[in-house]
Amino acid sequence: MPKLNVIHIFERMQKCVQELEAGKSYETRNLSGLLSDQQYRDLQQQVQNRKGKKLTTHEVQTSFMQNAFKQLKANLPAELDRLTRQREVKAARIFLDAYFSASCSQNPMALGNAALQRNNFRPYNSNRLPQHQLKRDAEIKANEAAITKHLVSQMSEEQRDQYEFDQAVVADLERPKKRR
Repeated sequence: MPKLNVIHIFERMQKCVQELEAGKSYETRNLSGLLSDQQYRDLQQQVQNRKGKKLTTHEVQTSFMQNAFKQLKANLPAELDRLTRQREVKAARIFLDAYFSASCSQNPMALGNAALQRNNFRPYNSNRLPQHQLKRDAEIKANEAAITKHLVSQMSEEQRDQYEFDQAVVADLERPKKRR
């Protein structure tokens, strides 16, 4: 049986607390899947020590599960962030493994995206960047253009000609070639 993640535990614990409050009883061992090892040991200890307080097992379980649910609810945003980070790291690892295993005749982006789709991740699309990243990239390009313009204005005539020639060569190399 696969390990439950925080989302499954949250849903099941919420249902369990509602059922305990409604009067349904559980065996203590049946609650172990919803609790950490330390919480489970604490629950067993409280159930064993209840005799002096004249509490029923059901009352101890109910109060303990309510407290555990409140604690889980408080930690839920951090746990969801951790799950998201794990998922992103897994997707990046899958993509990069496929990307760098591409041979010269293969398109590495296509291989990476195919690997992502095989593993139920959305394919990477460089055109679909977050809005804040697009804004930051525009600011960086504007700063680079301003610095380049300033440096070009301080160049000698010979340096400027060489710079313009280099820019023309780079533009020619970036232009796609027509296939015959």
